[in-house]
Amino acid sequence: MILNNADQWPDSIALESGAQQISYRELKLAVSLRSRWLENQGVSRVALLADNSPEWVMCDLACQQSDIVLVPVPSFFTPAQQAHLLDEA
Repeated sequence: MILNNADQWPDSIALESGAQQISYRELKLAVSLRSRWLENQGVSRVALLADNSPEWVMCDLACQQSDIVLVPVPSFFTPAQQAHLLDEA
């Protein structure tokens, strides 16, 4: 997993989007916090309506870390497509 790089290269850039840069150390901490929060919610799956971004990556990794199913919901889907996706998931 990408988070394994945090031990070897903690200060290297893991994610970059525009002017935002996140180091592996910061990424590992952010994922851990989100993972704990998700576990405390007691959920087994999460639907995420968001465009690609560092935040999206952090949520995806947190779900993986917590063994929670992540269902990405593309923002360009119509409401009917989103409803169908959520019904099937």
